[in-house]
Amino acid sequence: MAVAERVSLPLFRGSSEGALCESCPFSRDGAPNRPVFSEFPEKPLWIIVAESPGFNEVRLGRPLIGATGEVVMKLLARIGRTREEIYLG
Repeated sequence: MAVAERVSLPLFRGSSEGALCESCPFSRDGAPNRPVFSEFPEKPLWIIVAESPGFNEVRLGRPLIGATGEVVMKLLARIGRTREEIYLG
């Protein structure tokens, strides 16, 4: 079986080093929001993509650590999976 090639897609605005948040339609009153980037292992078992970061995610810069993240982590625990095994975005 052939190994899948890792594909890197460009960001639409800026880069992870310097996102142009002020150009985002979700900026607040023209001020940029702090982006929250994905966390993932080299070979994730699954991918979970959330709709948008909440207060805690933005404050700490990590995906799925607020109330929704708590629900997701409880569901993962019920099926024997951990945060470290999953692509979170």
